[in-house]
Amino acid sequence: MPEDPGVVHVRVPSWSCQLRRPSSGIERLQDPDAVIHWTGQRSLHSVHGDRLVASPLEMMLDIVSCQPREVAFVVLESALRQRVLDVGGWMELLARVSDRSRVLLSTASNLSGSGTESLFLLRSRALGISIRQQVQLGVDRVDFVLGDRLVVEIDSREFHERERDARRDARLGRLGYRILRFTYHQVMHDWPSVEAAVVAALIRSDHRA
Repeated sequence: MPEDPGVVHVRVPSWSCQLRRPSSGIERLQDPDAVIHWTGQRSLHSVHGDRLVASPLEMMLDIVSCQPREVAFVVLESALRQRVLDVGGWMELLARVSDRSRVLLSTASNLSGSGTESLFLLRSRALGISIRQQVQLGVDRVDFVLGDRLVVEIDSREFHERERDARRDARLGRLGYRILRFTYHQVMHDWPSVEAAVVAALIRSDHRA
């Protein structure tokens, strides 16, 4: 998930009448403690007694039905990247969602190394510029290349080594590339500034050879 949803989502079989807190066999779990997804028996199977487990496909269908489209796209790319969902499951997912969702989810891939990259890709496509992912440039593999020459690197939540990144940027600069680098916080919580920086670079023709 791109961010903590703040509330747990629970898929339960259609014959269930209530949920109880894990810490108590008496106290019922009620809104806003959880979002309940009622489902048929066929989509769940038993594991270790009465524990019910849904398939990755069924979980993706729940996400598409209740989460924003951006979230569904990010989670799908993560599932494909980690091989939680295979190509067959992806095709079945596309066959079972709305036309609007199908158009978006059909553009997903397993190239994004993080949810932040998935979100940057999805939002940047609206700018109408060609975007390539995971491009090998000399000895370095970069997250994105916009147009011919504009490299965009997306730093994850984890600590990045500034010296290593500086050396990497210098190598790319010697090859004639211009570099933009954004943090997790910028992409997730300050997108307008990210978009403004990308648009300004495009206006300067930084993406052109």
